[in-house]
Amino acid sequence: MLQEYREILAILPAAREAENRPVRARSVRVVDYRPTPDLDGYYLGVPGALTVFLARRGSWILDAVAAAAVSQDGEDSRLYAQLARYFDGRQTMPLEDAVALVVQQPTYASVRYQGKTLATSLFLPEDIPVIALNLPYNGGDIDLGAFTLIEHYREDSEIEFDAVVLRHMPELNEAERDAMKLVPPDQDELHVGGIGMCFALCGVAVAALVCLATGLCCNRGAWTKPGPRPGPLPGPTPGPIPGPIPGPTPGPLPDPFPDPPDGPGQFPPKPGPKPGPKGFSAEEIFAMGPSRTAREILKRHRDWIESQARD
Repeated sequence: MLQEYREILAILPAAREAENRPVRARSVRVVDYRPTPDLDGYYLGVPGALTVFLARRGSWILDAVAAAAVSQDGEDSRLYAQLARYFDGRQTMPLEDAVALVVQQPTYASVRYQGKTLATSLFLPEDIPVIALNLPYNGGDIDLGAFTLIEHYREDSEIEFDAVVLRHMPELNEAERDAMKLVPPDQDELHVGGIGMCFALCGVAVAALVCLATGLCCNRGAWTKPGPRPGPLPGPTPGPIPGPIPGPTPGPLPDPFPDPPDGPGQFPPKPGPKPGPKGFSAEEIFAMGPSRTAREILKRHRDWIESQARD
């Protein structure tokens, strides 16, 4: 209890800073992720999650993510490997330091669904062009137009963000799918969860308030199917944009970024995913009812995401 109280005191400066800043809201594009069939590589988003990608407004990366999510030609795995290299070797930081870092940012952002805040204090380190975070999702019916990016900015800040969400449908049994259809529409917030232990394990976020990225860092290699690890990506000599991506010609980044490290990176070898979480039986669902079933499935997927991050 004492430790929790100290954490609450530590994050108060970030909460107060958010209250004192003007805000602007942007709608967030949501794309249904269709992984490459028989993928031998890395998913862009974990099943049973809404993966939020945050980048500077005007960056080519979000268009590349959206295109790779539906290409079904292996580009999702290639793009994952390319972006994940930015996070090799990143270290954890103490709670107080993370809070101080957030408060210093000219602009940081929150992600909301309807009236529910899913993640806050999101920003980009100077040397990283994108962050990603995984929000648990139980497969229920949600309003894809109800996701909002809220920017908390200083009056003199020129930094603006944009976001794309990839929805990767979970694997539910028939009884679970039927139960999700019975959840009242005005309770659709039950289908989407906020940030979890993944960020604390990475040490790039603090408690339930401060988050500095990234699903790509937390879970790299944890969502692979059996097969070889992606090798080095071909590309031009180092320049301000981290390598070409097939598709529409990317525009320039607002600020120069170094190329990610050459070579295969430092992905830990993984034999493949662990068995997925056990589903609920029809009898269990009947006893719980639709709304509680929605909450329990959401918790199951949150626990699943966090267990992958621990490995």
